[in-house]
Amino acid sequence: MEKNRRWLVYANASRCNHTKAFAEIGYVSWNPHNRKFREGDIVYMFISTDRCVKFKTIVSAVNVPRTDQKYWSTKPSNEPTCKLNFIAEYNGSLLDEEELKKHGFKGGGSIELPSCGNDELLDYIENVFLK
Repeated sequence: MEKNRRWLVYANASRCNHTKAFAEIGYVSWNPHNRKFREGDIVYMFISTDRCVKFKTIVSAVNVPRTDQKYWSTKPSNEPTCKLNFIAEYNGSLLDEEELKKHGFKGGGSIELPSCGNDELLDYIENVFLK
């Protein structure tokens, strides 16, 4: 059995209200951009408008239809998605962009696609959520 992975994804808050979706339905539908998300993977969400990692989620289903259209300000694609269930929200300053850069966060265009290979950064994020 393969080990569950950890991912960091970029959530464009001007296109989808992830915060409201988590509060009202407890999940978001996520296009994995050809990445191989698996059930049980942990996904941390960097929120564009807040410039920080705000949510910890878990992949509860893969290759499923989108069901969160009402939270989008633009028309989302109809491609199969992964269902990311809410686990926790972080509201402190330890996961702000500048703090993340001290732990291997590159920023810029590098955050626009999901990534899972930066163990130093993901360990740091995980430890903040565990506190």
